[in-house]
Amino acid sequence: MQVTTKPLPRSAIEIDIVLTVEELQPHLARAAEALSREHPLPGFRPGKVPYALAAQRYGAMALYEEAADQAIRDAYVRAVREQRLTTVGQPKIEVKTLAPDNPMRFTATVTLLPSVVLPDLATISVARRAVSIAAADVDRALEDLRKIQPVEALVDRPAGAADKVVVNLSLARDNVPLEGGQATDHHIYLSEQYYLPKIREELIGMATGGTKSFPVEFPKDHYQKHLAGTTVDATVTVKDVYNVEFPPLDDAFAKRLGQTDLAALRALVERNLTAEAQRKANDAEEIEMLDAIVAKAAIADLPDLLVTSEARQMIEELERGVKGQGLEFDEYLRKIGKTRDQLLLDFAAPAVKRVKVALVTRAVADAQHVTVDPQEVETEVQQQLARYRDTPEFADRLQSEEAREYVASMLRNRKVIAWLRGQVRWKD
Repeated sequence: MQVTTKPLPRSAIEIDIVLTVEELQPHLARAAEALSREHPLPGFRPGKVPYALAAQRYGAMALYEEAADQAIRDAYVRAVREQRLTTVGQPKIEVKTLAPDNPMRFTATVTLLPSVVLPDLATISVARRAVSIAAADVDRALEDLRKIQPVEALVDRPAGAADKVVVNLSLARDNVPLEGGQATDHHIYLSEQYYLPKIREELIGMATGGTKSFPVEFPKDHYQKHLAGTTVDATVTVKDVYNVEFPPLDDAFAKRLGQTDLAALRALVERNLTAEAQRKANDAEEIEMLDAIVAKAAIADLPDLLVTSEARQMIEELERGVKGQGLEFDEYLRKIGKTRDQLLLDFAAPAVKRVKVALVTRAVADAQHVTVDPQEVETEVQQQLARYRDTPEFADRLQSEEAREYVASMLRNRKVIAWLRGQVRWKD
């Protein structure tokens, strides 16, 4: 087999492959078997017709055409391995020569994973993030815990600023109801912020059975662009008013949450806040570190295939997140006034960044021989299964080979990040 390569723009390559007549013989023999099974000859068992007779009966060109597909696949894989190429996606095949008793020549044009030359990591400087949790932070977290366990009692009086009301709500513009602007048995806590503050203000002082209409202005930064900054008509009818009381922050409250006393609960909350703050600080440090490495690395031109694939992956991640919140993705797109193609364009720049970071981490993993043992993958999978044991559909996905490959990649990236943190310079 003769193989020559020709570099093309944007990390592509053309591979020219020539197979001799001798190299084609095994494929031609299999082609004869295949055709004789599809079109049996009298006196011969299917698949057992001699090659010479098959060439005479079916035509030599038919045998070559039948053999070409498998011959091309096998030769292409061998050529990629011999040339030590790291390809992306499927090749574009063009047959140049295919004739009986002649070598077969074809070209395969394929995208390569862009080359990466890492910078001197000692020249990378990253600011270390300090983590500090103030007493006020702990106070706010404890207050949030109180609000998770309210005691609500139905009352017969006008709603106060600390109450909860159950209302029927209708929003209209020019006497036409807004799509998605109608709500029945809608619960509003008057002690909390509401996306349309005017509604909360008007509800204070209303009693059960009361109805009121008034103008409401949407925030200028509202996600529905056609409503942002506009004024609509709101009509609310109060169905119920509830007095809302929260439990006091005392030892009894702490014990209900599994702690010995309030001091122990406060200490636990502080530890959790510190751990979360440290995680966010680490994430910020790693983003700065990777951005700095990418900025100094020499990365070949990115193929459109890689960028588009990454952008599509980002859209899929967004869609899963939207559906996880109970909203259909098409409805979400309609509300933000975007199409999938428009989102694809919006995600192009962040996709480029993600691709470059992935290329850098891969280059580090290859250079440092970072590997992940199958047992490490299994341990991580079992931990995830235990964490999401109440979500069967997630557990099923996690058992797939694709999911395990993702876990292996994630673990490898963790090792790469840990190694990189030890190579760059840190500044306070």
